[in-house]
Amino acid sequence: MGYNRALRPLQPKTRPEAGRVMWFATPDSRTDDAFHGLANEAAAYAAMRVSGVRFDMRSGNIWNGSAYVHTTNDTRIAAFRAAGIRVMGILSPRSYSDLTTSGGRSTFAEDCAEIVSHNRGLVDIWEITNEPNLASQSVAPDDYTATCNAVCPAIMAANPAATI
Repeated sequence: MGYNRALRPLQPKTRPEAGRVMWFATPDSRTDDAFHGLANEAAAYAAMRVSGVRFDMRSGNIWNGSAYVHTTNDTRIAAFRAAGIRVMGILSPRSYSDLTTSGGRSTFAEDCAEIVSHNRGLVDIWEITNEPNLASQSVAPDDYTATCNAVCPAIMAANPAATI
């Protein structure tokens, strides 16, 4: 199913059947902790019978240079969980060029382990980057495979029950 810029499903145009999972991407600009209507946004998603949202959990937005700060993601996750909506976390590196070196992949794996550990029981599914094949990210298949080989064990060590 595709999505238009207003984050409404392009197909189907009718309400989903009960229990059907519909995932919506949520842009950071609409769901950060400064967004005054975050609870209303979550309630609107719930009213549309959305059962899951996707959040980009970019390492660079959480790492401040000396510590991990999860405040924004904690606020977003709490609002949507309170509305009964499941959360998919998209684990994104500080920079996509990090995925081209062993050291960068190692740092990304450490970041992922921290994010997954912090959000244990709150995030239902983890995605390792989103569309790494796009020209703006241009991660070669071998680099993405090496990234997954570094990140998956780190995620499972942080939360053996994680779904990737």
